[in-house]
Amino acid sequence: MAKDDYHVIVYQILSYLYQRLKKGEPVDVSMLAPDSPLFKVNKRYWAYIIYNLSRYLNDSPEMVHRSTVKSHLFMTKHDLGNGELE
Repeated sequence: MAKDDYHVIVYQILSYLYQRLKKGEPVDVSMLAPDSPLFKVNKRYWAYIIYNLSRYLNDSPEMVHRSTVKSHLFMTKHDLGNGELE
């Protein structure tokens, strides 16, 4: 993907969640991973995207039921260490 694809990836994540929730289908957590068929990005960039997206979702709890991505967010926070990015 291009260097400036942050917003495209965030859109793909939210679009996938929206489509699943609208159809009443469960979210496949493997689709929310850096090497999923939706996107191929390195783990550090993925951690950055999910960290920032989780900050947005925490400010808007009515947007997405957090349990659908909770396990992946935990893994991402673990990858970030103290939560600071270089």
